[in-house]
Amino acid sequence: MRILILMVALAASGFPATLKLTMRQDDPLVVARRCCAPEHVQCCRRAFNFLLPVQCANMTVEERMEAVHCAQKGFHGEKQLQRLNINDFECCGVFGNNDNDPENLCQERCLHALQTPSLPVAEKLQRIRFCRLNNENVVKCFHKCVHWQRHHNTDGNASFVYGEHCNWVDRMLPGKMYIGPPV
Repeated sequence: MRILILMVALAASGFPATLKLTMRQDDPLVVARRCCAPEHVQCCRRAFNFLLPVQCANMTVEERMEAVHCAQKGFHGEKQLQRLNINDFECCGVFGNNDNDPENLCQERCLHALQTPSLPVAEKLQRIRFCRLNNENVVKCFHKCVHWQRHHNTDGNASFVYGEHCNWVDRMLPGKMYIGPPV
């Protein structure tokens, strides 16, 4: 109902009728009841409503991952899960150990995006991509990691090794002298 009112209001204000809206497939409460344990339903619903990461008290890591996976599928469908999902959290590690981001804010933002199932994948990727300026090569490394996870780590036992796929120079401060053997 809210979307219909919004579309009517936009049309009345002269906005083009071809406005494309990203719609969630399910109501947050319905998804919370389906994907979260009864004691976590209200916490999950709040996270879904306010586009927050699922971080409920007394929720195990496994429960959180299952809830986020289930909710992302409920809101956005199976195709979105194939592009990016909570199981890609290890790829957020490419943003760590970066002298350009000593507080690991980009890694944290990446993890938050992946734990927020009500965000569409395009928005998650945008938050990851625009974490900071001049981050393009590390973002490309993130995409390499996600691709590697899909195509080379089918059993889930291997780890993406940054130095084998990406350039350590991208994590170094420009103009700073680093002493030691090249990495």
